[in-house]
Amino acid sequence: MGTSQFSSDTRQVGVGISALFQVYREENLSVYVSPRYVYRRGHTDVAQEVPADVFVNGSDREIRGYSLTGSLGGRYALGTRFGVFGELGVDYSREDTVEPMFESRINRTGIRTSAGMLLFLF
Repeated sequence: MGTSQFSSDTRQVGVGISALFQVYREENLSVYVSPRYVYRRGHTDVAQEVPADVFVNGSDREIRGYSLTGSLGGRYALGTRFGVFGELGVDYSREDTVEPMFESRINRTGIRTSAGMLLFLF
């Protein structure tokens, strides 16, 4: 017997737009909402081998997709040049893959979080 091997190489490029709307501010604390849209295109090369070293499938698949994200965040200034922030949001993404023989669609929904420090140089 033998083992099968599967490999893929995926490359994507995307462009996005987002905005930050401040909804509350008091002294050092700011609360904001941030919508974001990203459009992606790319391709993936797929290869598969079966135990008898027979090449089964090799194809170049086109990928198109987008994602929509909405976040609620807060920023707290610890000084004039330093602060911290945190965000919580919902993300929806869709990815369509097109190959000469078939098409597929993947929809994902998830929760995203981020936290970090801010350093203002100027």
